[in-house]
Amino acid sequence: MFCIECGTKLDIGQKFCKNCGSPIKVSIDKKETVKAFNTKTDSKDITKQSGKKNSILYVFGYTFVNILIIASKSGFTSDGLAYAVGGVLPSFIILLCLTGIQKKGLRKVLMFFFSAIFFMLHLGLKGI
Repeated sequence: MFCIECGTKLDIGQKFCKNCGSPIKVSIDKKETVKAFNTKTDSKDITKQSGKKNSILYVFGYTFVNILIIASKSGFTSDGLAYAVGGVLPSFIILLCLTGIQKKGLRKVLMFFFSAIFFMLHLGLKGI
């Protein structure tokens, strides 16, 4: 018998795979592996989750860079930093909302489009 998940050879009477830990269900008649149930998530779910995580990381990185750009115009004073955070906050919220879009292609296009618009606006903002 072999594990369906990883292909490791299994001993008779074994309930879990030694290599991947998947539970083994054995049919009574043939003593063959019918199916190894895997409790791990599907690879499609993992890529969806990592795509959304990447989008969220992008939003935080984008926001940080824009805060630095706007704050640098005012010499990194406390007033300038507060102005920068206030100026970037609406774009941060909008981009964060865009990460909820399920279709990856549409999410990427909209995030790029809005990022470009906000970046142009932020370059035009003048410090105090």
